Amino acid sequence: MITKLKTEDQIHDKCFREFLREPEVYLIKNWMGWSFRTKTMNSKKGKPTNHTPQTRFYREFDIARLERDKDNKLIISGYEIKGYTNKAEPITPPPFAEGIGQALSLLLQGADYSYVILPEEKEPKNKDGLKTLCDRYAKSVGIIYVKDDLSMHWIEREPEPNPFITVKRKIELVEGAKHPNCDENTEIPLWLKRADYLV
Repeated sequence: MITKLKTEDQIHDKCFREFLREPEVYLIKNWMGWSFRTKTMNSKKGKPTNHTPQTRFYREFDIARLERDKDNKLIISGYEIKGYTNKAEPITPPPFAEGIGQALSLLLQGADYSYVILPEEKEPKNKDGLKTLCDRYAKSVGIIYVKDDLSMHWIEREPEPNPFITVKRKIELVEGAKHPNCDENTEIPLWLKRADYLV
């Protein structure tokens, strides 16, 4: 039984690979921020030099997902992933509501929707409690559960859209997503390169 319990890294990798199956989606794994290479004038030498300013998030996106909906509107979703810990015995599941704070940070940083991905909750009381917590105090956070053997995952709670996102911030995120500081990202879709979407 214990060998089937999956760590955060295993769940992270599985979900990223699952999302890869969906067409026309741009994915970023462990997105910490972005950087642009620009030229600035060196005051001492009087010549332009390369400069790479960096923008860092408060909390990284475990997975960021950019896609278009049926109305061609750009949707940015953020995912915070938690799993069993194997740093000590016995192997333990994430504490109740772990990841909710990080998921809220993704909304502050500009995501339209935010999800926390967790191992399947075995205790009905905890499952109901987490849903109630989000229903009352974190309406824009969704809950996704994953089977212990990673055979399937499902959305337990759909999030409401982020009511505080601005067009300016969304454009900043899109431009930053094209130059991400991250562990891995997929090829940028043509529609994103051409800005063929509505904000």
